[in-house]
Amino acid sequence: MAENVSDDRPKSIRGPFIGALSIGAALALTLGVGLVLRLFLAGYRVPVGDFSHLRHVHTHLGTYGVLFPLMWWVWKTNGLRIPGPWALAFYAVAVVVSAVGFAQSGYGLVSIAGSTAVLGVWMLSAWKVRDQMRPDGGWLASAPLAILTGALMVPLVAQAASPERVQAVVRSFLSMLMLGALVPSALHRLPAPAPPPLVWFCAATAAALSVGAVAVAPLQLGLVALAAMLAWALWRAQAPLDLRLAWGLAAVGMLVVGVGLVPMDRQMAVAGTHYLVLGPLLLSMTRLAVPRRLSAAVRVGILVLVAGMSAAIALQTLAPGPYWGRLAAWTGIAVAVSWVGLSLVAAVSGAAKLLGVATRD
Repeated sequence: MAENVSDDRPKSIRGPFIGALSIGAALALTLGVGLVLRLFLAGYRVPVGDFSHLRHVHTHLGTYGVLFPLMWWVWKTNGLRIPGPWALAFYAVAVVVSAVGFAQSGYGLVSIAGSTAVLGVWMLSAWKVRDQMRPDGGWLASAPLAILTGALMVPLVAQAASPERVQAVVRSFLSMLMLGALVPSALHRLPAPAPPPLVWFCAATAAALSVGAVAVAPLQLGLVALAAMLAWALWRAQAPLDLRLAWGLAAVGMLVVGVGLVPMDRQMAVAGTHYLVLGPLLLSMTRLAVPRRLSAAVRVGILVLVAGMSAAIALQTLAPGPYWGRLAAWTGIAVAVSWVGLSLVAAVSGAAKLLGVATRD
């Protein structure tokens, strides 16, 4: 009996460790591509090939290979069902295929095939947590419906008449997934009290449409509603001060855009997305992966860098000038180095646990 127990313990750690390495690799590649794009936009001579293809790799690999696996990890640690090992292996192959396809030809046959397979696993994951869709389901109640709504936007990409329209629909698609599924999953990790799920979902849908596919002013009130619900949740959250600050800045950003104090254009959408993803989303989802003695200092440092980079991107619209692009590029380098370094620390910590368990057994 003792031998069976000791054999199971390393295996119970090995699976999550391999998953963490995969997410870390996807994160490093996403950040690397993002840095190349940011340096190119700042006027530096860097090899980018087809800029739009590389931008598709950056956007989709970050969503497919980093954010959704982290969301599933949050679900699993809270006792919810996620796709099994074979489905996750299939998903990993689909992510690689889609990334290669986007790099080669943008929205071509290979990338569409890979993305369709990715979407299939997303739908499977939504089905597995369908029981959460109830009034008392908490933050995670809106996630399955948001994934389904995002899936319904996919055909609109194929029907778009111009590259600009494609980008607008893709922004709404990714915003629907982020605001309706990823953000609630991260807030569930804090923890913070959840608003009524249907109200959050409706506000997230309006906000997602307003930043791309249906860019009309009334729908921006969805951002105002999200900001109000987020502020209420943070006021009552039992979370570290730095994480509440990170989410508080996100709420302020939603509010000022929602009421029209700053214009909602592509540049502002890019700034907001980068802040939300590289700041509060990743900081909340990875909080338990970082050794506790490093957590507070690392989170504050990354938050300052991310806020600086996002502000520099936004200021290219609010106060145009050549220096903002360079500032965004160099703060982006610091953000990328910080997150890659943090991933390495988490990997070493996970490896030490794996080796330690195996040695003790």
